[in-house]
Amino acid sequence: MITLRLHSPLPCPVDVSCLQPALVGELDLAALGRMRLRVDGKARPIGELFALSGKPEAGRLRISGVTPSLEGLGRDMREGLLLLEGDCGDAVGAGMRGGEIRLTGNARHRLGAGMRGGLVRVSGSVGDFAGGSLPGAVSGMRGGILLIDGNAGARLADRLRRGLILVAGDTGPAPASQMIAGTVIILGTPGDSPGSGMRRGSLLIRTEDCPVPPTFVTTGVHELSFITLLMRHLEILEPRHARALRHFRRVRRLVGDRGCGGQGEILFPGHMTHVAD
Repeated sequence: MITLRLHSPLPCPVDVSCLQPALVGELDLAALGRMRLRVDGKARPIGELFALSGKPEAGRLRISGVTPSLEGLGRDMREGLLLLEGDCGDAVGAGMRGGEIRLTGNARHRLGAGMRGGLVRVSGSVGDFAGGSLPGAVSGMRGGILLIDGNAGARLADRLRRGLILVAGDTGPAPASQMIAGTVIILGTPGDSPGSGMRRGSLLIRTEDCPVPPTFVTTGVHELSFITLLMRHLEILEPRHARALRHFRRVRRLVGDRGCGGQGEILFPGHMTHVAD
């Protein structure tokens, strides 16, 4: 696998969306080093910006020493495996259609925005609008999976239309805002107004102490078969997260956002009996 290691932080944000496994994973180091990126208005060879090592391998690429100045990593990616080591900038995996991104570190805003397929794993935390919409778009993520081990910023899954997002930590305000469909799981504590403007879809919140908008109506305690299917799906991807869903074998279900005629659901554990992780 080819590895690119950034020599030093760049003076300005740089679009590096061209560095994708299917596009450069099979290039020899000399050819890759001659490719150019536009930095501060100038085209500079990749070999001047990164140290290149390893052997070409189809569909696999590692970028190490990543800094927040690198933006658009994996944007519009369709296949392959992209390994990112460090803290990334905006729009990681935005518009992604397939393949897998594994990020060891944090990401800034709009992780997976407009995503249509594929899998993004983040070991750290992410900024605002993860799984949300790209500027000018009418809907957010439309497929794929985001697994975030840390925290997420404001407006997680804004206008989400399809797909699965799991945050093991806390979130900022208004997670699942204007959500159209799909599934969001928050294992930590969400910010204020979860599900605000929600139309459809499912928002699972493990923490009972959570201020839900008054436009949601309680429908009682239920056993939902889709939770079992969701657990089985997560057991393949990440067993740790699948075990956490045992808290939702019975759920307290709220429907809304009635303020906009919505029929989405916010699901809490149906009882407070402790379940060991």
